[in-house]
Amino acid sequence: WDPLRAFSRGSSTTTNALSSKTTTTRMRMGIRLFPGNTAKESRGLILALRPKKEERKSRNKKISRRSRPVLKEARALHEPDEVAELAGIFSSLDTSGQIQLVYVGVLLGLLSGAVFLVLRQVLYRTKLEEATKDLSEKARTGDATYDEYYELGVLLIRKKLFATALKHLDSAKRSWEGDEEGLSQLYNAMGYAYLQQDKLDSAVAEYLEAVNLRPRYVVAWNNLGDAYKKMKKYEDALEAYETTLGVDPDNKVAKEQFNFLKSRVNRLSL
Repeated sequence: WDPLRAFSRGSSTTTNALSSKTTTTRMRMGIRLFPGNTAKESRGLILALRPKKEERKSRNKKISRRSRPVLKEARALHEPDEVAELAGIFSSLDTSGQIQLVYVGVLLGLLSGAVFLVLRQVLYRTKLEEATKDLSEKARTGDATYDEYYELGVLLIRKKLFATALKHLDSAKRSWEGDEEGLSQLYNAMGYAYLQQDKLDSAVAEYLEAVNLRPRYVVAWNNLGDAYKKMKKYEDALEAYETTLGVDPDNKVAKEQFNFLKSRVNRLSL
């Protein structure tokens, strides 16, 4: 705190008095530190012994550089290795504790997977509902095209609304403008809807239309075999599955059903 600067706006008398007092004090300090010298000489010695500002900064920097490795080492000693700490905790557990920990981890993984599947199913159903709503509105106003009728019928089959699905699939069939491959898929979808309602004769008729348009349509041949099997027409079912295997020899569904029905027909013939 510099009294000269603090009272610089006061009277000149006060300023001179304070200046004189400060000078006297400094001279006395010089006399005490350096006895046998005049005040002026003592003051010069004080200034000469006092380190310059640049020297002080340089000295502080050197001290700081020397202390950095020490501080870094001390910090490393006080900061624990998290991986090693966790490993130590795990190894300190007994066998039953480790088994419980693994069990909890597996359980959390299964729960996460279940939550993911549920969320995906919810999103799928939400999209299904939105698409069905939009297409139903078009069909109600008569603005739907043949492929939109077909798409709406397929969506309704997924929702197990088979009667309503057949209504829109029939509209698609009557206004169909696409290729034969797409039309065969439409016949196959109608056959599936009839099959789920146990209208087996109608299902067989639709499946036959599908395979007539596409003789190598494996899915329709398998579905036709299922319809004949439900009707207990095992010979016709075997023929349908055999046709599938002629197109796709590695078809698992056709292989299983063909072998099953073959053995059954052989037992019945005995």
